[in-house]
This record gives sequence, C-alpha cells and structure tokens, in this order.
Amino acid sequence: MTYDGTSAADSVGRALSKIIKSEAKTKKAALHVALKELAEIQKLQKASIKVMPSAPTGTPSHILFFCFFLIIRQEGALSHSRHSRALSDAHKAEMELLAARTANEQGQASLRAAGEVLEASRKHARETMEMLREKTEEVERLRVHKQLDDRERAIKMKGLVGQVSLYMYDIIGAHELCMKEGKLLGRILRSG
Repeated sequence: MTYDGTSAADSVGRALSKIIKSEAKTKKAALHVALKELAEIQKLQKASIKVMPSAPTGTPSHILFFCFFLIIRQEGALSHSRHSRALSDAHKAEMELLAARTANEQGQASLRAAGEVLEASRKHARETMEMLREKTEEVERLRVHKQLDDRERAIKMKGLVGQVSLYMYDIIGAHELCMKEGKLLGRILRSG
C-alpha cells in the first residue's frame, strides 16, 4: 500500500495507462501532420496538372519548381527503394551467416564428442591390454612354479621309493629346469 491507500499495482497500472494515452496522442498528432503534408502535395499536384498544359499562363518559376519537386520526389522514392532492398539483402545475409555459424558450432560439438568417445575407447583398450599382459605374466609364473613343484614332488617320491641314483640326476635336472624357467620368466618380465 502506498501513502494514499492504493496498492503499488494500481499506481503502476495508472502510470502505464498514462503512457499509453500519451503514445496514442503522439501517434494521432503524427498522423494529422502526415495528412496535412499529403493534402499540400495533392494541391501541388493539382496545380502542376493545371500549370503543365497551360504553359503560357503559368510562370516559368512555378513550372521549374514543380519539375524540381517531382525530380526530388522520384529520387527520394528511388533511394527509399534502394535502402529497403539493401536492408532486405543485409537481413538475408545475416540469416545465412547465423545458419552457417549454427551449422559450424554443431559440427564442432559433434567433432568434440567423437574425439572424446575415441579417446575413451583408446584408454579402455590400453587398460585392457595392460590387464591382459599382467594376467599373462601371472599365469606364466604360476605355470613355472607348478612345473618346479611337480618336478620336486616327483624327485622326492623317487627318493622315498629308493631310487637314490636317479635322485641325484633328477635334482640336477630340476636345477637346470629352474634355471631355464627362471631365465624365461625374467625375459617375460623385462619385455612387459
């Protein structure tokens, strides 16, 4: 509520109403001026029509003035027409530019998205290859250890059964196998 007991919306509404009424008065005055100018031009046109056929009765200054007025009016109409055409062309060019910019931005966004998908795919492939390499090394280590354990178990079993002469041969063979498998495992680890 304002100090006079009306709401703020009422005062805004009244102010807006005043502005609208003022605008209507201004437009009415502009229309009145344009109508007066049109009436004057029509009077000049009627006068020129009367003056043109009866050149001897009219003064040369009136005829020159009217011809000058017609030339200026035609030039004004032509320049207005040229301006309208140029404005239309500029608007069309601006619309084409905006369409091209939009297409460019869409293409750039599509390119960025495709690049991100490609990078994610490459990262996934690298991670998968790394996991595969690690798992292959682990399997190879387990295979080598199992072979060594199997060979030691076989040697111990032969020793328990009483094949002592073969026992020493098997220990030497197991040692050579361990050396051979160890070198292979070392190569695998270094190559990864």
